[in-house]
Amino acid sequence: MPVVQYFKDIYNCNLQYTTWPCLQSGSDYRPVYLPMEACKLVEGQRYSKKLNYKQVTNILRATCQRPQQREQSIHEAPVFRCCEY
Repeated sequence: MPVVQYFKDIYNCNLQYTTWPCLQSGSDYRPVYLPMEACKLVEGQRYSKKLNYKQVTNILRATCQRPQQREQSIHEAPVFRCCEY
């Protein structure tokens, strides 16, 4: 049974983003597929599995700053706004 139909039948919930991929929960042997719009991210939750090369590359691209950008963001931090350094 498709996930969209399951949520409609069981939870009386019409999913809005039917083209989005599902998140896989559970085990590899018995996976549970959940629509993204039905999930919440918990702050501070750890991911203990090893990331693949593509995942590492994407994280580094998203979080990497050039030295000048890093310096500017440090100077713009709230702790430095009230003081001259």
